[in-house]
Amino acid sequence: MLVFYSTYKIDSLGSNLSVNTTYLNQRLVDNNELFGLNNFDYQSSTQIKNYDIKLDLFVKREKIFYELGTKINSTRNTYILEDTFNFKENIYSFYASTGFKIIVPIDVKIGVRYENYNYKSYLIPNLLISYTNNQHVLSFSYNKRVIRPYFIYLNPYKQFTSSESFVQGSTSLSPSIYHDLNMTYSLNNKFFFNLYYSDMRKLISATSKLNDQIIEKKYVNDSDLRVAGVTVNVLLSPLPWLSSQLLFDVLYSSSTLYDKKTTSKNGFAFNLYLNTDLKITKNILISTSFSYIPSSASLNVIYKSESSFSLAMKGTLIKNKLTYRIFVNDVFRQERKDQKIYFHDYVNIVHSYNDSRSIGFSFNYKFGSKVKSKHSNLSIERVEI
Repeated sequence: MLVFYSTYKIDSLGSNLSVNTTYLNQRLVDNNELFGLNNFDYQSSTQIKNYDIKLDLFVKREKIFYELGTKINSTRNTYILEDTFNFKENIYSFYASTGFKIIVPIDVKIGVRYENYNYKSYLIPNLLISYTNNQHVLSFSYNKRVIRPYFIYLNPYKQFTSSESFVQGSTSLSPSIYHDLNMTYSLNNKFFFNLYYSDMRKLISATSKLNDQIIEKKYVNDSDLRVAGVTVNVLLSPLPWLSSQLLFDVLYSSSTLYDKKTTSKNGFAFNLYLNTDLKITKNILISTSFSYIPSSASLNVIYKSESSFSLAMKGTLIKNKLTYRIFVNDVFRQERKDQKIYFHDYVNIVHSYNDSRSIGFSFNYKFGSKVKSKHSNLSIERVEI
């Protein structure tokens, strides 16, 4: 991997011109030795070549700034199994943005990006308006995003995850398009409120199908999803020895599924997180972490409730030279995931538990003592060219 970066300082206000180039050449080999026990041994390799060049011009004035730039990215991926799959990705983009103050407490930043992805064009605008007054901060933002499919989503060859299942991509996938609206408010950096809405089109997921006792998972553009919600985050310190963080999120989602054999499940979802710190003594701190997610629905899936509780203790000994930490994760083995996936003629029931229970400890000891330097501090000025 080779990287070159250079910047030229235009004036004392912070204006500059920069260029950044990257070259990557990488080869990955997968021997799949794990599946050799099932008479399913094979070798695959992926060759990745990427060229990237970016040019930016930033112009700053007393009350306004401008930013212009262009970026060219070219990627060549070659996947070799029995045959060869070559994928080329070319991205050409141009962007411009500006920021200024309408009046003293109100800032505005607006920008637009033109992107050409494999000969398909996208116009991507963004807007941020913020108001700051003492302890109060209020902002509104709009962003459009283009989420391009990963190479593994595009690879049409079957990639076996076991002797009874495989994942397969598709070269016909389209990028997903996101439209995000956010309104946020904060007070004294202790109370945070966020009202949001997202409109997501052409989402990509792996759809499962059972065929001759083989589970086939194929990546497709399968749905549109709309989500609206509210997040409240509160930092509390009611007592000198007690502090906590409470986060609550509630949202409503509705979806449109392209596959008429599936059944859309719209509805509400809730998330609750509570982190608490208890200062037992000057040198001992106990921390707890609790999360709870009630039953919810999204796309064609209904999720059962799940929760988790973790505990940790941190302290110091020997005149603060020895620091120790003891922790326990998922104390009551509650972090399980149960799902029902609805189709018109049947329902898939999935039970899974990723056992994250663990107990651990760590020690850190500082040797020696601090030495005061008799030398004065040196001031070094960095000159950018």
